[in-house]
Formats: sequence, structure tokens, C-alpha cells
Amino acid sequence: MRSSSRVARYGPPVVTVIVGVLFAAVETNSLGNTVSLVLIAGGLIWLMATLGRDMGMTANTGRPPRVPKLPEEDDRDTDVDE
Repeated sequence: MRSSSRVARYGPPVVTVIVGVLFAAVETNSLGNTVSLVLIAGGLIWLMATLGRDMGMTANTGRPPRVPKLPEEDDRDTDVDE
């Protein structure tokens, strides 16, 4: 991934968090705290979702998830003497 692509992908969530922090420093009243909380939390959630999508943790391909095959169990434990 090129660095310009990374800036375009991760820049807006980081800017949102920074704006929230600056807003919290400037507006110290109840409304300022609420708005800054929403901006910071929203930016961090947006950043984590973007990271998860890039790392393949939240794939949206329309395919069912791939489940690894488990080794077959031995039938020796299930033998019953009749």
C-alpha cells in the first residue's frame, strides 16, 4: 500500500480524533465535553474499523466464512462390545 493511500484511508479518522481533543480543550462546558466525546470515540471506532478491514478481520466479500477442517476422530473410542 502506498503512503498516499494510507494517508487517504487513515487521515480522516485521525483528524476527527484531533478535532475532538482540540474541541475539548477549547469548550470546557457540558456541551463541549459531549461533542468532544462523540468526536473522539467516533474517530477511534472509525480508525479501528478501518484497521480491521485492512487486516482482513472484517471482510465483506459476500462469501461464507472459511472454517478450518478438524482432524477426523478415531472410531476406536466408540467401539462397543455386543
